[in-house]
Amino acid sequence: MDMGKDMGIEREDFAEIDYSNRLLTSKEYSDCNFSNCNFSNAKLTHCKFIDCNFKNCNLSNAKIDGCNFQGVSFLGCKLLGLDFSRISHFLLSMNFEECMVKNCNFSGIKMPKTLFLRCKVIETYFTDTDLTNSNFSESDLSKTEFHNSNLYNVDFRSAINYSFDPRTNKVKEAKFSTPDVIGLLRYFEIDIE
Repeated sequence: MDMGKDMGIEREDFAEIDYSNRLLTSKEYSDCNFSNCNFSNAKLTHCKFIDCNFKNCNLSNAKIDGCNFQGVSFLGCKLLGLDFSRISHFLLSMNFEECMVKNCNFSGIKMPKTLFLRCKVIETYFTDTDLTNSNFSESDLSKTEFHNSNLYNVDFRSAINYSFDPRTNKVKEAKFSTPDVIGLLRYFEIDIE
């Protein structure tokens, strides 16, 4: 079912709406709040979200091709299998707090100053990603891959389970804490006692 191509939905609150398996094409949402909504398997093609908040929403396996996220906040959301590499990069700005971000792809995009606070960022890919000045505080990064990414001044303090090769990423001025920083040494084939 196509929810229409009308434009310009502003300052609306959407609560407990089931958008699962629906098609939302070329919609524009500005200053809107989505709470406890289900977007699983929805096709959100070419939608624009400006200064919107998603709280406790399920976006698992949603298709977000061509979507534009400007000033968007995700709080307590479930984001499984999303391919952010296919979104619009124009004025991209997103933050994630207390979210489950699993099997997502953030490759090839510039997303400086992005917050991933107290998130589970599991089996997610950051290849050729610009994360300059981003923050992963208190996040679990199990099996997440960083490759050829700009991690300049990224804050990994209090993050856990991260492991990536510092030789294939730009890590100047990145911040780490012990004992989890030891995970960066596994790529150097050295013995640590």
